[in-house]
Amino acid sequence: MGKIIHVIEDDSDIRFIIEYVLLEADYEVITSATGKEFYEKIGIQHPELTLLDVMFPNGNGIDTCRALKKDQKTSHIPIVIMSAHTTE
Repeated sequence: MGKIIHVIEDDSDIRFIIEYVLLEADYEVITSATGKEFYEKIGIQHPELTLLDVMFPNGNGIDTCRALKKDQKTSHIPIVIMSAHTTE
């Protein structure tokens, strides 16, 4: 397996598609549907990249990005924030 990418996306269909594409590209993928689930998993395994939805239950991508960048243990992880909402 390749590098680890953690995807935080509450829409199960979008999460499935992103995970499928990344697995086909030989990445290892960790997924979370909520902020709570993400924080539980990030404490166990740090990914090489995090893909964050702008809006998800128990948090949002902007606040999560800020928290990750302030924490010394996760500040080095690149983050891509994505949204299906064009106004965001």
